[in-house]
This record gives sequence, structure tokens and C-alpha cells, in this order.
Amino acid sequence: MTIKHGMGHEHPLNDRLQLIMITLFFAAWMLDSLSLFPFGYSSVMFDVLSFPILILPAALLFIVGRYLIVKSHSEVLVESPKNAKFIDSGVYSSVRHPMYLGGLLLLLSFLFISASLVALGIWIVFFIILNNMAAYEEKELVRLLGKKYVNYQSKVHKWLPIMKRKQFMAILVGVIVALLGLLWFLQGAGIIQMCPVLCVMDCKCITGGSPFWEAAGAIVFIIGIVIIGLSVRRVGKT
Repeated sequence: MTIKHGMGHEHPLNDRLQLIMITLFFAAWMLDSLSLFPFGYSSVMFDVLSFPILILPAALLFIVGRYLIVKSHSEVLVESPKNAKFIDSGVYSSVRHPMYLGGLLLLLSFLFISASLVALGIWIVFFIILNNMAAYEEKELVRLLGKKYVNYQSKVHKWLPIMKRKQFMAILVGVIVALLGLLWFLQGAGIIQMCPVLCVMDCKCITGGSPFWEAAGAIVFIIGIVIIGLSVRRVGKT
């Protein structure tokens, strides 16, 4: 939930703290990506997890994070300050701070592209800072709106989006379909050497790549992403 600009007050250090933390995050992330850190442990997560497996969660986090930011901004900035009012619809009916959550998810997606323990530590500190700023802002909203906002707090979680079971299952199905398509694509492109997963035809192990599985994987992956996108949009409309 939020208040149309003109009601309530942000934390006085909101913009500066966010700029500092985002700058530190990307500085650490890029240094690790270029292997410029003198430490030998910062990017150790890539020694355990395969890069292709990390592509899907990175894409999902980026898509969901961007959606939350765009939708929350459009709802907050749609009217002039003179028409400021309480908002508890759209994405604000699913989570109380979609702008902050969207930003956190966007940053987290980069950690799946190039893992960095230093950047992860900065991300955790950033979350703590945003959580404290959100608490500060909510005290102001309780002061302005009283029981109306307290009731909203009791119904909508601060950070975890509220989803109906059907919406959750639809997103889960989309993730599984997209992951399966990604695996088929990587197998067909010869990046992963293994027999096709859950195949129904042409199930011989692929050794030198396969245009059929590469094309099939790309199509199934797109279908999975579409399912996820439509399901996330429905969550924002409830």
C-alpha cells in the first residue's frame, strides 16, 4: 500500500541511502564478475552451481521485480498531489511495499548471473535498511490514517505478496515449464550433455547438439514465461 504523492513522508535519507547501497552493490558485483577481488572466496557459489541452471531464476526475478516497480510507480504517480489518496488496490493489494520489493528482486537477479558473496552481503544490508525505512514510513501512515491503515497492515504482508492458491499453482507450473524448456534448449545447443528430460519422442542422448530440441526448448521456455507473466499480472489485479 502507499499514499498518492502528497500524503505521508518518506524517510529523510531515503534517496541517498538507496543510491549509496545500489552503487556499492553493483561495484562489488562488477568487481567479482571481472575477477578483480583479491579474495578467493567471493564468487565461490559458481563452483557449486552451474551457470545455465541460474539463468531461469535470474530472468524470473528480473521480470517480477521490474513489473512491481513499473506497476507501483504507475499507480502512485497517476494523479496530481492535489488528489492524493490511500491506495490499497493493484499490486498494493498483494504487498505493502512493491517498489522496495521490486528493487530488491532486480538486484537479486544479478546475483544469479554472476554470484558474489560480497554483493550478497551488501544486498542483505540493503534489505535491512529498506525494512527500517518502510517501518518509519508506516508509522507516519498510521498517524495520518489511524485504524484504516492498521486494518490494511493486518490484511496485506509487508514483503511477501499475497496470492491465491490457483495463482501460486499457475506460477509454479510456469516455472516448471520454463525450466524444462531451458533444459531442452541447452541440451539441443550442446551446452549440457545429457539425455533429453521428460521427452516423448527422439529420446536418444544428444552428443553434438540437436536443432529439434533447441527449437522445442525455446518454444516451451517462451510458453513458460508467458504463463508466469500472465499469472503475475493476475496477482496485481486482485
